[in-house]
Amino acid sequence: MLTVRSLSIAAIALSGIIGMTGCNKTPPVEDAKAVEKTEEKVEGGHGSHSKSGHSSHSKSGSELKGEAKDVNYLVNLGLMKGHMIVAKELLDRGKVAEAEPHIGHPVEEIYLDIEEELDDRGVPQFKDTLNGLHDLVKYKPSDPAISQEYGASIIAIDNAIAALPEEQRRSPAFVLQAINGILDTANAEYGASISDGKFVEDIEYQDSRGFVLYVKDILYPSIEDKLAEENPKADQKIKSALAKLILAWPGPIPPEAPVVTASEVNAGVQEIRETSEKAIAP
Repeated sequence: MLTVRSLSIAAIALSGIIGMTGCNKTPPVEDAKAVEKTEEKVEGGHGSHSKSGHSSHSKSGSELKGEAKDVNYLVNLGLMKGHMIVAKELLDRGKVAEAEPHIGHPVEEIYLDIEEELDDRGVPQFKDTLNGLHDLVKYKPSDPAISQEYGASIIAIDNAIAALPEEQRRSPAFVLQAINGILDTANAEYGASISDGKFVEDIEYQDSRGFVLYVKDILYPSIEDKLAEENPKADQKIKSALAKLILAWPGPIPPEAPVVTASEVNAGVQEIRETSEKAIAP
């Protein structure tokens, strides 16, 4: 069954190319009831980690061509980084069992989608590195080598990102497409974490937090200066929207009830998409 994430990200990888026309935008959610209906569908077919196992984040890059393939590649690696970011937050708090699924997701959910591309792009395979870290966290949670292996995994993912031409990695027109893809996944995950006004899926909440943190603290800053020079209004609007969006995740452990509704998160994600599409439109 196709999941929310597989449908979302496969489409979003193409968004920068066909989404600029405005025909590819996700309709805004009008109210909390609409979001609740979406959540009910998500819980039934999302492939939730805690209920139905793992689900695919995106389609394989082999199914795409040109810039869309490169965007999809960056989205996948960005999702890996998001998982690792929230895992580190949990590890630092001594919550190793809670961190374990997030350490596992990059290799269990995403790696297959980029495995062939790594060879094509001249990037050394790093599946063994990710598996090594996961095995330590899962079977030797107190091993001091976890910190070193975590660092090695981050370096491996960063090296894979660096295989993209620097011109692309510094291009607002390119990176904003990947940002939209990652935020769409965060949006879906956040909605899937909530039912009846409460958080019911901690993993989905944490996934979405990691994805937004990666966009806000790492990916967007990589193009911030250039976008501010080219389109200062768009830069300010996106930064403001990201600062507001992250308030939905006060920490890696979900609060008893959402401080920001799923409808509000959806609206924030759509605001960023609309602003970015206007900014990069020819």
